[in-house]
Amino acid sequence: EEGTSALGSASKAIEAAHEAARRKFLPTYDENAIKPHKVYSARDIAGEEAWSKVYNKVHASMHDDDPAESIIGSLLESDWHPSVLKLVKEINVDSDDCKDRYTCAILTNHVIRFYSMNHKRRTIPPVNLTKAKYFGLPVEVAAQWIKLFTTSVSGSDGKIAHVMSKQDKDKSVVHALLFYMMAHGVAMKVPSLKPIAEDLKVPVNDCAQMLRLAGCQVTKKGTAMS
Repeated sequence: EEGTSALGSASKAIEAAHEAARRKFLPTYDENAIKPHKVYSARDIAGEEAWSKVYNKVHASMHDDDPAESIIGSLLESDWHPSVLKLVKEINVDSDDCKDRYTCAILTNHVIRFYSMNHKRRTIPPVNLTKAKYFGLPVEVAAQWIKLFTTSVSGSDGKIAHVMSKQDKDKSVVHALLFYMMAHGVAMKVPSLKPIAEDLKVPVNDCAQMLRLAGCQVTKKGTAMS
């Protein structure tokens, strides 16, 4: 009986360690949420300043003759990643949740850009908050991505810089995937991970495994929050 008890304690310790690791890797989530879109909050993940920066531009585009074209035109054509651009074109501008979906899509694009430009750098310079852009991103967004997806280090000159550890890289990828799912609407169903996996240059199987850790169900028919 003592051996069984010890084994049970070890099992609980492993489970607790696994859960702690998941929480470092994933955004804050509501484990008691009933509906898929309530598990994660895109606004909370992005932070108020980054969310407002993107959302306000989307909101202003709604007053244009062709809101979707206005949103697409808000970024340079070369700055759009194919998986996100395709998704933006598919969003129904008359739907109640279109502004949130457009915002999540743009944030997906911003995470992919940040990851693509920085995951192989030895060090990443700190954000200059007096500038409007940082690595081609709105400075409000870049500041949040630096906070979420990098680790601060002190250089040989004593100045602070940032690095992306393996955990930071994985964290940025899973955030891009979750924003991408949220941009698909409240059902959070994605027909295929292949397009965004190709944009991230991360194997589809790795993306699928990360989303399973995030509580998603991944099948050959598609991916959804379970």
